[in-house]
Amino acid sequence: MKKWIVMLAVLVMFCLAGCGKKPMTAVYFHTDDNSWYFADLDTDTIFSGTIPDKLTDENGKKLTEEDMTDGDVYLIYGDGIMLQSFPGQYPGITKMVRKEQGNQEKADHYRKELLSMMRPVTEE
Repeated sequence: MKKWIVMLAVLVMFCLAGCGKKPMTAVYFHTDDNSWYFADLDTDTIFSGTIPDKLTDENGKKLTEEDMTDGDVYLIYGDGIMLQSFPGQYPGITKMVRKEQGNQEKADHYRKELLSMMRPVTEE
């Protein structure tokens, strides 16, 4: 009986360890000053983040940061902790999987949005 309880406890621990939050879907884009950002496609939140060693394409092939291009859409896994700054920062990214390549429409949309938020407000 003890053996079954221990096995059940181990199984539950493995399930809990692997049952994290669903990944964030975000588009990767550059600005004119060569800074790069992500935009969460579910919340429209723009942020920067660390590029993890676990970076792959749709087929599981390892990618490097140099392989990332404007408009790529990624599934982003991590601890979910976003630092409150402008734009936000996500230092806890642990894994990224490219889902789609070069979606310029999404990249252009969020690039314009970021630039409009960064413009200084002028008093009239």
